Amino acid sequence: MGLSKDEEVALQQKIPTFLKQPLLSGRFSSLSVRNEIRAATESQTIDEIIIPYIPSLKTLSLFLGVSAFSSVFDAPGESFRSIESVTLDLVGDRLRSIDWMLQRFGNTTTFQNATNLRKIDISGWRCSQEISRIILSLRMPWNQLTSIRIMQLGMTIRHLKSILRQCVPLQEISTSFRYSPGDSIIAKADEAADDQIDLPNLKFVELQGRQLPRTELVKHLQLPWEQLSTLELLHFEDPIAGLDVYQVLQRCARLERLSLMCPEKYFSNLPGGLLTLPRLKDLEIQTNGIFMLQKLKVPALTSLRIISHLSFPATHVSDMIVRSGCYLTSISQTGAFKCDDNMALRKLLPLLPSVSAFELESLLLDAWSFQTLGSGKVLPRLTGLGCGLERDLVPYFLDFLDARMQDTKKNPKKFASLFRAKGYMENVEDFSAIIDVAGGRLHRLSAEHGTHFFLYTKAESHGKKMGS
Repeated sequence: MGLSKDEEVALQQKIPTFLKQPLLSGRFSSLSVRNEIRAATESQTIDEIIIPYIPSLKTLSLFLGVSAFSSVFDAPGESFRSIESVTLDLVGDRLRSIDWMLQRFGNTTTFQNATNLRKIDISGWRCSQEISRIILSLRMPWNQLTSIRIMQLGMTIRHLKSILRQCVPLQEISTSFRYSPGDSIIAKADEAADDQIDLPNLKFVELQGRQLPRTELVKHLQLPWEQLSTLELLHFEDPIAGLDVYQVLQRCARLERLSLMCPEKYFSNLPGGLLTLPRLKDLEIQTNGIFMLQKLKVPALTSLRIISHLSFPATHVSDMIVRSGCYLTSISQTGAFKCDDNMALRKLLPLLPSVSAFELESLLLDAWSFQTLGSGKVLPRLTGLGCGLERDLVPYFLDFLDARMQDTKKNPKKFASLFRAKGYMENVEDFSAIIDVAGGRLHRLSAEHGTHFFLYTKAESHGKKMGS
């Protein structure tokens, strides 16, 4: 049987007491252990908690010091035959010498006997490069895995390529890189640099490369970009990588989801013309990658998410919609308080006849926007709204809610039912000053229509919330 969320094993300082609980007396298929103790009791914990239950497990998740895994690897190899998914969050420690760990991990074949293992997730915390190298020497059944995630362990391009060549069934890969001097001349050092890796089932790729100065990372991986449905490229911050990303995207004709984080200054010299992604449905632009909105033509796009503390790029979004002829159903913005141009926002709203979710978090809407929304002229399919508010705009927000609910009641075929609306107020004093009037009206609207309307402030975690 699987454990409920509340039943997951979380070992903290009271291990002896926890061992007495009846939970561990039965068989279960999922085990999650988080042990932050850095003492000899760690090995005892592994021996008593994990090893006896390995034969029945399908999912194993461990957050432990690196040396503590020695006991896990001492379990009989056949014990892991039922394991389908393994998550190892490793914390760097100095309980063992580097030489001992290199020998111990390098000779480990435990997971090679896990014939049902299909997914591995390995992350490192406070791990030195030496420890990372040791962890990456683990012998895994790469040729049977369908999902691999390796983060914060100093993966080099060369090492990743050697792994991928063994992973023919692979469907998903996520990894982060560190810079290696050899990577900068990988084309000369690696005879197979130009050979495309054979991964016929690969659909999802996430790459992070913050520490890769002047390295043509994406080019040298030679992945089957043409067959990907999801691509996430984050923290590519050097000029060559910027150009490289653009060239890769030109090959992604089947891409349906894209998440991109690349600073604008590295896209200033990109080739002219538009980048067409005919199947792209879901686009997430992070930080300064907003510039890419000017380069994209995405006729199938339905969802747009912008994660940036800059202003909301209403002008770029409007231009992209007109250029692409797409019909968005969801727009969200995280981090921005202002729009690049309020007039541009007014032009954007009429371009969103199919949008049901308009989640702008803390972005301030003006009185005109609320009045236009309340008139029923824009966003007729809206079911969820999130935006920022100043004290003087709260009445307009409430009027819009009231008007939209009335419109829906009169003409339900034209107007979708607005189920949720939230307004964020940055100023806590303004929030407190309107509680009596606005809170009562919000509560009435929510009660009458069975909806979730509320205002909140940055102190919401301390009870600063009003409405349904």
